[in-house]
Amino acid sequence: VQTHYLGFQVYYRRKKYLLMLRCLKRMKKIDADNAKFHSCLMKFLQLVQSEPIADERVRTLIDDELKAFGVKQGDSYRKVEEVNAEFIKNHSNSLTHRAEAAKIMLLINPADNIKAIEFVTSLDSNFIDQNLKVCVFNSKSITYLSNE
Repeated sequence: VQTHYLGFQVYYRRKKYLLMLRCLKRMKKIDADNAKFHSCLMKFLQLVQSEPIADERVRTLIDDELKAFGVKQGDSYRKVEEVNAEFIKNHSNSLTHRAEAAKIMLLINPADNIKAIEFVTSLDSNFIDQNLKVCVFNSKSITYLSNE
């Protein structure tokens, strides 16, 4: 998943829609519940909703794939906030997933950085991945969130 995640980041910066879509499809095939997959899918959805795509064939292909990902219903896209909230609800017991969801919260509304930091730093004994590696990762995420 990490390889496709890094590829997605490069293509996202260059706005290469079809290459981003290819990375998303491969990440989903490997692990659809991966937090990085969710993060990339939300970035892609936000980009597709905000940027016009001139080529109608590309738009049609993207729309078909987004339906397969479950973020497009009929002719309308689901809101990024709604999909992220559903993701948080489904993965409420994972620190890694919470960190990625907080990054998406910040992407949606940059003024909510305090809320995102509080969301990442709230700990609970029910977390399934509460270990040193994940906590260090979340610490880096907090640095990322506070610098945004």
